[in-house]
Amino acid sequence: MALLEVKALKKHFTVSISPMRHATLKAVDGIDFSLDKNRVFALVGESGCGKSTVARLLLRLIAPTAGEIRFRGENILGLKGGALKAFRKSVQIIFQDPFASLNPRMTVFDALSEPLKIHGLAGRAELKDRVSELLQSVGLGDVLDSYPHEFSGGQRQRICIARALAVSPEVIVADEPLSALDVSIQAQILNLLLELKERTGISFVFISHDLRVVEYLSDEVAVMYLGKIVEVSKTEDLFGSPLHPYTEILLSSAPSIKADGRKKPELKGEVPSPINIPSGCPFHPRCHRRFEPCERVVPELRQYKGRQVACHLRNPAI
Repeated sequence: MALLEVKALKKHFTVSISPMRHATLKAVDGIDFSLDKNRVFALVGESGCGKSTVARLLLRLIAPTAGEIRFRGENILGLKGGALKAFRKSVQIIFQDPFASLNPRMTVFDALSEPLKIHGLAGRAELKDRVSELLQSVGLGDVLDSYPHEFSGGQRQRICIARALAVSPEVIVADEPLSALDVSIQAQILNLLLELKERTGISFVFISHDLRVVEYLSDEVAVMYLGKIVEVSKTEDLFGSPLHPYTEILLSSAPSIKADGRKKPELKGEVPSPINIPSGCPFHPRCHRRFEPCERVVPELRQYKGRQVACHLRNPAI
């Protein structure tokens, strides 16, 4: 049984176009995936594809329009009171911006001891030692009485990771945890996450637009476009031979110091509005390999040679 499982998950928002007109914005439009223990499942895609909305849905920070989110087989959407509190102890989040996700009026000790107090994991006499252990686990020393403004971006993100680890979660949802950091600091945080995975057995839902990081860290990758998953594959298979034209273009667009002389497909045009999604395959207006069915028929995410892809180019019967 999967540790975390998402089925037909949707999140639609009602937005105002004018004082008299409203429209539906399909941020997440029917996605399925699962996460096993001690694995890293990555969600990738352009800005606006719905990745961060998925992160907030997984934590029940926002309510879905439809679908299921199951943790250890139980649908979390029906949890209340103590059961919901227990779930949130098991599934934690690292937000994208370490500058915004720490309270500037709370010391490091206050920020890290708060989850321990809420979940009753340490007595008053134990709090200082427990917080010190958490800071050491992420490579920070005795900074208990310091405030967030006294730290660099990388140090703040380490504090945020320590806060997520405080309650010994089974799953951490990491929403673009490296994007606000310098490249050298990104490498340090990335290695820290890998070390924590190996040492504690924590599973990660890792959300990023940086394909180099995803290739290094993840075990499995799902590619999102306009609220839908268009391809799911093991990391080595996806980077070795992408199936969906969108994945192919994303990989070819990633910076590389190697020049092979081959002409690479380019991602043309802008992402369509999630309020007005194109008919048929949502990617077809930008696709370099589109053909007649693409404009009329929405492709389903289906099995293809042991992988999953939503594209008319692939025959699921093979």
